[in-house]
Amino acid sequence: KDKVILDIINSKEFQRLRRIKQLGPASYVFQGATHTRFEHNLGVYELTRRICDIFEEKYTSKEPGDGLWDPNERLLAECAALLHDIGHGP
Repeated sequence: KDKVILDIINSKEFQRLRRIKQLGPASYVFQGATHTRFEHNLGVYELTRRICDIFEEKYTSKEPGDGLWDPNERLLAECAALLHDIGHGP
């Protein structure tokens, strides 16, 4: 699991997000609005990890198909969090 996450973060496609501002030209008006898509995606990933921790603690599936959290879904959720902005330009 950790290797998959690290491979995504270290990929050239993900590293490209370091050069893309999350809020575009808003930093010209709001001096604090300077974070990048890279920083944003890492933050979303961290929040997703925390949510997954709660789901695993409180809502873990007891049997297949019961509609509760399957811990095997964690990697999917974490990858989605990391990759949700991967297609943004420029």
